[in-house]
Amino acid sequence: MSGGADISWVVGLVVTAAVYHPWARRTTDVPTAMTYPPGTVEQEAGAR
Repeated sequence: MSGGADISWVVGLVVTAAVYHPWARRTTDVPTAMTYPPGTVEQEAGAR
């Protein structure tokens, strides 16, 4: 089927993603608002 090609890295990538994605979605704590260093937001707004 694969002609002797080593596909173990693909299997490892898929298994890792299948485990990591649900775990990351459950444990992520997204802030309600972004926190920027003082003066950063005003500089970006003035540069546009």
